[in-house]
Parts: sequence; C-alpha cells; structure tokens
Amino acid sequence: MPGSCLSLSGERVWGCTEWGLGNIGSILIAPDGISAASHTDGICLNAFAWLDGKLILDEGKIVEEELAKLAKELGKA
Repeated sequence: MPGSCLSLSGERVWGCTEWGLGNIGSILIAPDGISAASHTDGICLNAFAWLDGKLILDEGKIVEEELAKLAKELGKA
C-alpha cells in the first residue's frame, strides 16, 4: 500500500522514509537547534522520494542509478 505508515518499530525497515517534526536538538543543528514544544517521527513504507527533481525512491525501492548500485553492494537490491 503506497505511503502506508508504521510505528517507530518500522524505523529500521530498508526502503522506508522517516519524517521528523518539531524540536531539533543542538547536537543536530548547532549551536542552539530549533526549539519546539515537542518532537515526533513518522515512518512510511512504499514511499516515493524525489531529490532535485529526480526520482530516487519508487514505492520503497531505490531507483536512482548510483544509489541503486550502493544498495546492491549492501545486498539490499
């Protein structure tokens, strides 16, 4: 099912996307981070993702040539 979402237990599923919303600590964005009242993550399977107008993830499968080659070397193709 395209765009289906999981709990955080899906965070380590190959090909998923993770979306973080809210507070970002200073360890990630120095020096002060980005303040917000809370933070939550959403995990989506079978997602589509584009970078600079180029499709890199198609229903959870890496389709961009260079990234697909790296995925294959990791045994994830």
